[in-house]
Amino acid sequence: MTLPKYSILFASLLIGACQTTPIRKPDLTIEEPVNYIWLKENVFTQCVYCHTSSGRVNLALYDEVMTVVERGDPLNSRLYQMVASGRMPKGGRLSDEHIAKIYYWIERGAPRR
Repeated sequence: MTLPKYSILFASLLIGACQTTPIRKPDLTIEEPVNYIWLKENVFTQCVYCHTSSGRVNLALYDEVMTVVERGDPLNSRLYQMVASGRMPKGGRLSDEHIAKIYYWIERGAPRR
């Protein structure tokens, strides 16, 4: 018995979607404080192509970013979960350093400046 080609494609997409990195504290420790302005200029530039359009969190606006951040709790923040798991940004993973900076920014209260 052979499966239709769409069934095989669907199965491969499901398997690919499930292969993400577990959400945990990063191995890197970031000593210097990071703020939203720095993240916006150095990290979120990879994300704003998709995340400035309607229907998505606009990462160019602090107040919108804060809708996916739990201050002081990176492991329960949607922003950190998406980048740490490798689900975002589409087309490539952020560097370990940038992921760690997002983690410690959230852990330290997600300051704007």
